[in-house]
Amino acid sequence: MVFISTKDLFLRKFRPKNTTFLFSTKDFLFNLSSKIKTKLDHSNI
Repeated sequence: MVFISTKDLFLRKFRPKNTTFLFSTKDFLFNLSSKIKTKLDHSNI
């Protein structure tokens, strides 16, 4: 619980736009990598 509250305080210190951008970028990269992995898996078959 301490970690969560500390994280909230940490996020509040910075502009919400920055954190939103970081999270969306992370999601985008994750989706992209999973798509590439799926293509590679299909090409191996």
